[in-house]
Amino acid sequence: MKEAYHSYRQVKKEAGGARLAFLEDLAQAQAEEGNVSAEGLLKAFIHREQARSTSRKIKVMMRGTQLSSVLDHVIGPDGRAVNDQQGMCRILAEENRKRFLQSFHTPFMCNQDLVRDFGRLGLDPETDAVLQGQYTIPLSCPNGVRLFLEQMERPVGVQMVSSRIST
Repeated sequence: MKEAYHSYRQVKKEAGGARLAFLEDLAQAQAEEGNVSAEGLLKAFIHREQARSTSRKIKVMMRGTQLSSVLDHVIGPDGRAVNDQQGMCRILAEENRKRFLQSFHTPFMCNQDLVRDFGRLGLDPETDAVLQGQYTIPLSCPNGVRLFLEQMERPVGVQMVSSRIST
């Protein structure tokens, strides 16, 4: 057993040099095979090895520690930092409202004829009619939406994967 550990430690000491020799041979072989310089490949290989080594060391050091983030302030619309709970909730709620209602004023959401035909998710049968070029565009549609819907006809030869997408 003692002899096995001795040979293991000896191989471990030589592993760095053996790995470098392997990378040099690999870079040379790939350079001969392709139109790439061996020096550039070797430099990339060594950089990758260093990054992996650093990553493994960081992983070992961070083992057992948990990283968590605490939101201690938010920046308001006026550019000031707000750090009280009620103010932060108000600002975050307003931000979410803007984000999730950004399509609310588009023609597909406010034109009653389009809402009736396509619904709020666009999963109604009229969607298939648009793709087949058989949808009758309502007169109340803005010109831009009319042009858009006319261009949405599926080209000949393109197959439909699924007519219904679950949400």
